[in-house]
Amino acid sequence: MAEVQMSAWAKDHALSDEVKAFAGKLLDDHTILADQLRSVAGHDATAPIADLDPKDALEIDRQKTLEPNILDRAYMREVMKWHLREAEAYRREIEAGKNETLRAWASRMLAEIQNHIRDGEDTERAIGMEVETAKAVLPPPKS
Repeated sequence: MAEVQMSAWAKDHALSDEVKAFAGKLLDDHTILADQLRSVAGHDATAPIADLDPKDALEIDRQKTLEPNILDRAYMREVMKWHLREAEAYRREIEAGKNETLRAWASRMLAEIQNHIRDGEDTERAIGMEVETAKAVLPPPKS
């Protein structure tokens, strides 16, 4: 939810076309991902958390106060950090989750999150950021 909210803001307020495009892709992909998760959770009588983490909500509010030339880098830094947390959460679910349906879904989604991380690194390079890569959490790209 946090990525969807922050990506919606960045899509409309970022300075660079690269960041706007990346934010738009995340907005679309994470909206679909959230819908799928609700569907998976609904089948198993569990529900995803409906509220934002208070720290994430504060960060979104902070980002909304930034000038566009600062927003691009701040958004990319934060959204990449969130993706790394997501990748690790999916990995934990795949390895230790007790719900088979959720484990299977997490396995399918991990590849999507890893693609987002790679795309984010490309976007960071395009806007002149030094990339703090997540190579340790990513498998090599498919050739």
